Amino acid sequence: MTTQDANRQDNTEQDYHRERVEKMIATAKTKAELQDLVRSLDARNMQLQHINRALQHQLHQHRKDTP
Repeated sequence: MTTQDANRQDNTEQDYHRERVEKMIATAKTKAELQDLVRSLDARNMQLQHINRALQHQLHQHRKDTP
């Protein structure tokens, strides 16, 4: 997979999640539904932060091991 392919995949995934959230906001009819959406977004954010930290750690290890 090239860098361009990875970027294209990232953009597609971001577009998917953005559209999904916009649809959920538009269709939410109650405060409870909006609260569920906030919890869902918070959980997704935590996942992304965890992935980001893991990737940063891998990058640091790679740079440390590269002469």
